[in-house]
Amino acid sequence: MTFYEILADHYTKPVAPENSDPYVSFNNWASIVRFFGEGTTWRSDAAVRFSISGRVTDGSGNGIGGVTLNLNGPQAAIATTGNSGAYSFVDLTAGGNFVVAPTKPGYSFNPASASFSNLSGNQVANFMVTDVTPVLITEENSSRAIALDSVTMLRDPFPVDTSLNFSADQHTRIMLFAANVALRPGEEASAVAVQVEDAQHRLYNLPVEFVGKVPNHDWLTEIVVRLSDDLRNAGDVQIGITYAGRSSNRALLSIR
Repeated sequence: MTFYEILADHYTKPVAPENSDPYVSFNNWASIVRFFGEGTTWRSDAAVRFSISGRVTDGSGNGIGGVTLNLNGPQAAIATTGNSGAYSFVDLTAGGNFVVAPTKPGYSFNPASASFSNLSGNQVANFMVTDVTPVLITEENSSRAIALDSVTMLRDPFPVDTSLNFSADQHTRIMLFAANVALRPGEEASAVAVQVEDAQHRLYNLPVEFVGKVPNHDWLTEIVVRLSDDLRNAGDVQIGITYAGRSSNRALLSIR
């Protein structure tokens, strides 16, 4: 970078001598010396700063929102993508070594991270989603599923039989909640599989009756399943979902 570029981009001239124009432009070093005089001390208003920015997209180039970008280095920061998938970190100190890594539950990215050594200019780091895994939502700091009776809105333990619904079979329906599940056009609720494993490691497939987005929370999907007779008095069970060939985490659920 030439002196004139540094002067234009990163420096301001000191206070001009009395009775002079503070907005004089300079064409060369000689004119600067004549204006300020020999021995002038230059002051930088700020260190040289750069940025790292980019987008997170799927394989078709569509932006992915809700991705957390973690910046590590001399300065640490966190950014979250919007619907366009764009993010940016600004005011980064020149010469620093930085690493940017995207995270979102159930998502894998390529590359997994991007590193920049001795930062000397504005940089671009784009990431592409390579795999999406369903995530069954659990209580905070717990492996217990967030699940509700579809009629009473009460949490577990759930009875298999109930008179508090409108079905002829009088079986309890429960609502599960998942991320990274969105039915494709033409797909029905049966595209999502829900499986339960009891304490004896026996497996049960639960009928899925509804799959749809939670209003005003496009990232969150409601899944309604019917409890089967085999689960009476099952106690704590492990429940999980499978969609598009990808299986979710397992979560605890209590059935009485």
